Amino acid sequence: MRVAGYVGCCAALPDADLRGVAPQVRAKCLAVTGVHDVSTPQAAGTWLAETIPAAELLMLDAAHLSNIERAAEFTAAVVQFLSA
Repeated sequence: MRVAGYVGCCAALPDADLRGVAPQVRAKCLAVTGVHDVSTPQAAGTWLAETIPAAELLMLDAAHLSNIERAAEFTAAVVQFLSA
């Protein structure tokens, strides 16, 4: 990714509050959160899983990059979720 694109995405995040539309999501979802994530606290993942009707919650012993920090657990959970 180009630096300008990454910077642009980071600049947009503070104003990207989509909590109002979360209850309208009808797709099956897997909310993944790291219990040590400071930027997206585990309470946010719990809220998301409770708000989206067809959501499941996965909490990993990780910070923000759980797909890297707990790669095997993350991948196994995603494969299982997509296979169900």
